[in-house]
Amino acid sequence: MQFKRSAGVFVAGVTLMLVGPLLSLIGTTFGTWSIASLRDGNMSGAFIGLAALGGLVSFIGFILLVVAAHRALVKIDALPVGPRLPGRTGLITIKAPRSPRAQLRHRAVSTDFRAELRAPHFP
Repeated sequence: MQFKRSAGVFVAGVTLMLVGPLLSLIGTTFGTWSIASLRDGNMSGAFIGLAALGGLVSFIGFILLVVAAHRALVKIDALPVGPRLPGRTGLITIKAPRSPRAQLRHRAVSTDFRAELRAPHFP
């Protein structure tokens, strides 16, 4: 299976959007705990920085997700559209060739029908 760049951008965006809030949660939780405890006050700045980094990572993930969605929609819009008949919603279908016996039966039915249309029919 070949790796597609658009799929990679999409997966990276989703991953970063999931990892970013997790980093923010870890940073704020341990940062608050570090500030609350009087013995480890110097680590609180690192945890607050980790929380800010989580927000930045989440924002970058969102941008990658928007870029991937845009690329996918551009590729979908570039797909060819088949010919359509006026008044029909579906694509043109090509019928399979008939067998010789079915062709004879079709001709007989169609000529009888045409003969009935031409001849006046009075009750």
